[in-house]
Amino acid sequence: MRFLDDEDKVRDMETLPKREFLESYSYIKEKEYDENFKEHISNLARKIAEENEELDPNSISYILQNSKDGEDIFVSMADYEGDRFYMINIFSPEKTYSSPEWNFSFMEDLYEYLKDGYELRWADIGCHCAIWEDISKGYDEEEVKEDTGIQLYMQYCKENGITSELINNTYETSNIMELYVGIPEKEITTLDFLNEQREMILHNISVYSDGNFISKPKVGYEKEYKEEHQKLKIIDNLIENEKQKTTKNKEYER
Repeated sequence: MRFLDDEDKVRDMETLPKREFLESYSYIKEKEYDENFKEHISNLARKIAEENEELDPNSISYILQNSKDGEDIFVSMADYEGDRFYMINIFSPEKTYSSPEWNFSFMEDLYEYLKDGYELRWADIGCHCAIWEDISKGYDEEEVKEDTGIQLYMQYCKENGITSELINNTYETSNIMELYVGIPEKEITTLDFLNEQREMILHNISVYSDGNFISKPKVGYEKEYKEEHQKLKIIDNLIENEKQKTTKNKEYER
């Protein structure tokens, strides 16, 4: 199902994290979302590249999206000579940065992003081959097993069919998936839960707001708008109390 001609869906795809988008459009399958997202963001990246004489529009290697901020999206591209790499932030150009080829690092430009809550949305097969080679040649077994960013990348491979057979059809390298141990389940804290509820409230406020500045309600949604703002005050107080409680407990433990 291609929905890039639907302005409402495209707008929501640009502003909502993947999870929230799929919750809003429950009839759209995850694979369909991924295909539309990749096509749309790639098109936007190519337009940016076409406006920059240095960038090669056909050099997109991977796409990252902040799991909590749908508009925080990085696309990795190269210049025409291939000796300089760019991390282009599609909607926040001021966050864009570049580095010479010799200084490019998957650790800094991919694994660390994954640790910080970004999610790999797509990578071309050549990029996957380079990542597999980086992991197999650049780190020992214990480093691979203990690095959360590397394990998160390997988790992506497991969930998206990036296998040793697929990689070796293009480039022969070691099977890094033999070192996949998974990500330990994170214990959900009270603060985690409260922050998640806050995100939902903020989303509801944006839905009931007139315009992007959430400064006034839509006509007919005044009651809902007011109630969500009341909930926001309550949740903010609970979060602040929980933070103080956590700080006191840590000081007591010392």
